[in-house]
Amino acid sequence: MNSNFIISQTDVENSKTMLAHTYYKPISLLAYNEHHCELLQMLTPLIAAPWFLGSMLFVRSQWIPTLIINDIPVTNYEIQPSRNMYKACKYHANVIKSIYEVIKELYVIGKRDYCYNSLYYFNNIPAWIGLIINDVVTYIVHTICVNECLNLNDIKIYNSNIKENLINKQKNIFKSPVISSQAHNFKYPNQIYETYDALNSFIKLSKHYSDINENFNELYYKPFENSYQKYLQSLKAKWWKVTLIDQTGNVYMHKNNGRLPNNRSKETYNQILFID
Repeated sequence: MNSNFIISQTDVENSKTMLAHTYYKPISLLAYNEHHCELLQMLTPLIAAPWFLGSMLFVRSQWIPTLIINDIPVTNYEIQPSRNMYKACKYHANVIKSIYEVIKELYVIGKRDYCYNSLYYFNNIPAWIGLIINDVVTYIVHTICVNECLNLNDIKIYNSNIKENLINKQKNIFKSPVISSQAHNFKYPNQIYETYDALNSFIKLSKHYSDINENFNELYYKPFENSYQKYLQSLKAKWWKVTLIDQTGNVYMHKNNGRLPNNRSKETYNQILFID
């Protein structure tokens, strides 16, 4: 093996830990009816797949240069990454890389700032990264598929362009701590939603130190924000298509830049972005 590709046991363990927390933490969901439950079981893996591929691309660039990516580990589908998927998901990998750089610095700062240790209950950096990615996937699932899960008042549809709407739903993920809501509806009594602990801790700590530490802001937080803005911009690329699951369970992609034809416009909780 080329000496440039010598992989330590620590690198292997970091990779396993991060990917396990990314893939295997269950996503809490509510279904409105049996059909909606079936849709969620098919939609959630498609929403997760780009972030899972981005996670593997990050692992390959950071810890395991020889990592072979044969498929994306999601249930209900056998997805082998296409050339377009690799192009699209490099932006996910870049976001994850910038999160990693922020978290590494937060740990350095945290060792000397004990007043904020109360927010530090992710003492393993790879696990924290994986849980943040899982929270991001959960957030996207909730905003698309189960409106009652989150309080989001500024989501608008631009000229009936569903693609723009789906991109807009993701723009505020890292803006402020995510507040899960308890549904005030007789259909969901006593239901407590996902708490987003990993994501919210990242947001609180990074914003706190960005406000009080100019070096942290310039060297770590702003690069993270820039990488996320580039990711949002990348979703406008031609290979991202508005995608539905039809009545027979097949994946259906629109080819008309996000404007749904009239016979599809009433589909509810079933409009996502996926890669053609």
